[in-house]
Amino acid sequence: MSHPEVQIIPANAVSWDMLAHILSRGYADYPEPASVTSLQLRQMVAAWDIDLSGSAVALREGEGLVGIGLLALRGRRAWISGLAVVPEWRHRGVGRAILNRLIHEARERDAAHAILEVLIDNEPAIALYKSTGFRIRRELLTWERHPEEGPLPVPPLRAERSAVTFLVQDFDAWHPEPPRWQRELRSLRPFLKSLDGWALREGGQVAAYALTFERGDELDLVDVGIAPWTTARAVARPLLQSLQLLHMDYLLTLRYLPAGDPLSPVLAALGFHVRRRQYEMRLELAPQRAGGA
Repeated sequence: MSHPEVQIIPANAVSWDMLAHILSRGYADYPEPASVTSLQLRQMVAAWDIDLSGSAVALREGEGLVGIGLLALRGRRAWISGLAVVPEWRHRGVGRAILNRLIHEARERDAAHAILEVLIDNEPAIALYKSTGFRIRRELLTWERHPEEGPLPVPPLRAERSAVTFLVQDFDAWHPEPPRWQRELRSLRPFLKSLDGWALREGGQVAAYALTFERGDELDLVDVGIAPWTTARAVARPLLQSLQLLHMDYLLTLRYLPAGDPLSPVLAALGFHVRRRQYEMRLELAPQRAGGA
């Protein structure tokens, strides 16, 4: 866990401003650059259950922080929610030193496994994670549909606005493929008030719903749920058609959807395209306790 040129120290040993700065620097040249303020970072830490005492930063004397790794915990699950090194310090073992510290801290906290995500074309990072025992678990897809694709046919059923808190009452049952950490209900709950809820009803019952967020000319499909008594093919199509017709000039985006989710073929049929692919990787840390999560 040590490194000859930098110190690996707990993330809670430095200020929020320093953490936000190094996180932004480390991800500045990524395909989706992350630029966060200290306030935004505080919100992320709270929503995603990030443990700053178990997270780590790399400190170079005379230069300041050159890398960061964030560790989140829920029960016996651990998630490495960010691992970034500034460009001039990459390929010098800093990322490995931070990763090893995060794995150690996860074990110290009795986590049974740890997960992380990585772009599928980031071969150096994938090689690093595999060398420490991580294995590819599944693929996560970011889908989008541009307005240039044209309007979709008018569906026989229309989505209507609905209370967000009502729609997520049975969240787990409405997601046969477990969502990514950031899209779990626990992660979404602090932000529910800022989302719009849309329900598609069939026979008087909600058969599908979507939670959306407007960002400029983009409509972010933050979450889509399908009732367990129906199928995505039957109800997701009219739901998404409704939303597209209500937002005809918007780019529609659905991030981090597991490739095996029943929504994937529906999205493809409606003219959505995969913009980005990630691997979710998993490292087994300890035998599962009897009756454990």
